Amino acid sequence: MHHAHEHGKDIIAWDSEGNLCVYQLKGGTGTLGVAGVRKVRDQLSEAAESAVLHPSLASLRVPDRVYLVTNQTATGPAQGQIRAMSEGNRSRGLAPLQLVERAELASRFVTAEHRFFPSSPQALNTFLSLFLADGRGELPRNDFFRLLQEILPVSGSRPKAADAGRAISAAALTTAFALRRWADLDNHAEIAMGWICYATQVLRAAERYRLGRSRWERPYRLALEEARRHARHLLDEATAADDLTIPDAAEPLVYAPRVVKVCGLVSAWTVSERIEFGVHRADRGVAGRLVLRELDCLRVLGEVQAPDYFLSILAVSEAGDYRVATSLLFRWLNSVAGANQSGSTAAFPDPYHSVEDILHDHLPPAGAVLADEDFDGSAYTVHIGVRWAVRRLWRQTLNASWGNVSRINHYSFEPGGPSDYLAPRSSRGELKSWFYPTPTSWSALRADAEECDFSRLPRALLGCPEFVPFYCLAMPHRFNSTVADLLDQLAYTGRVS
Repeated sequence: MHHAHEHGKDIIAWDSEGNLCVYQLKGGTGTLGVAGVRKVRDQLSEAAESAVLHPSLASLRVPDRVYLVTNQTATGPAQGQIRAMSEGNRSRGLAPLQLVERAELASRFVTAEHRFFPSSPQALNTFLSLFLADGRGELPRNDFFRLLQEILPVSGSRPKAADAGRAISAAALTTAFALRRWADLDNHAEIAMGWICYATQVLRAAERYRLGRSRWERPYRLALEEARRHARHLLDEATAADDLTIPDAAEPLVYAPRVVKVCGLVSAWTVSERIEFGVHRADRGVAGRLVLRELDCLRVLGEVQAPDYFLSILAVSEAGDYRVATSLLFRWLNSVAGANQSGSTAAFPDPYHSVEDILHDHLPPAGAVLADEDFDGSAYTVHIGVRWAVRRLWRQTLNASWGNVSRINHYSFEPGGPSDYLAPRSSRGELKSWFYPTPTSWSALRADAEECDFSRLPRALLGCPEFVPFYCLAMPHRFNSTVADLLDQLAYTGRVS
């Protein structure tokens, strides 16, 4: 990036031999002649003579190599002038000057393409569909995950550490390009989700192959900060407006799910900041106040919305309104437990069905998308609300809801291994099923709610507690009692006990 302090250095990097290299980039058309070289001579001299300033360097030092990179073709006289400048540098003990021109640049791009760009026909097709997308709608998350899995080392034999690091960097570059259309339209919610999805797969690769943190931490932090930045932009936009206006004929149908999604993402930002930085800050209450403003529209459509809803509860608590936080928790618990009673025709779909599928099912002809599915008589997320309520000692309120809670079958899927928690799809695991007895011992409920075993979770995720709120949004079908307990504990203590 050009700025007043670059001193002729557009890019600084280490090469494979440990040399500190600086690059001066010049674009143009046609050929690069002597006159063109003279125009950049001062910058090239400054690049060789001035010390490199960067936090990763223990001390100031001049570079070992200086490169002029151009998409033009240098004439013979221009090449001769560059060689003369290089020899002059050598005679003064400075870095030699090397030219990378059009032909070599194209050759390098072709050689590196398979490492930094999807190469299979399926992945290329997915990439192009994302790159050329409208950008106003939702990011097709399943397609995006498939694209990332084509580039990242998340399956097969263990890669070399250096190859894994390059693949992680390549996937970051692909993510930036794939999100271009959403970025053009400042669709902050979907840009944030794209970087969250990328970060989950980075942690998946780190977990599966026990990669050293130095191989993945910088790309992970980049993704986390991008997610946070766009979540904050979304929060600023939402609070500045009177409501979350959607100029569309389907607004009555889609407004409520949009409220849940926006509140979930901005609440994840709040909780993430709370976990990492610990102290309470007044601006973190802004997300909770947005939830309070949109409270009447915070309605359940399906269990896939559970992470958004429970994060909103935490944000309201962060804003200091514990009465409403209590009300929200029991609104979720009572809504799902009540709607999903056996024989109900209005049961909420399980967390394996996206909001988009549920919305399509509500459009004419109603019920066409989920026609072969039965959701009555069971729920995946009611028991999470039970555990949260018990830990908060909300006994009387829970007692009033216990009739519906005890009459449905409760499910919880435990993935087969730590890395499966980070996999979009996994056939490995155990589906647990149970009914709460009636009557139920309060002491037994408390003992169960206080028992939190996080040993089955990925160590890479546990090592990045500030990412857990965002992870829950990207993987709502992995939001079981173990993950929900972790989120609850981190929100209040900031650490894993």
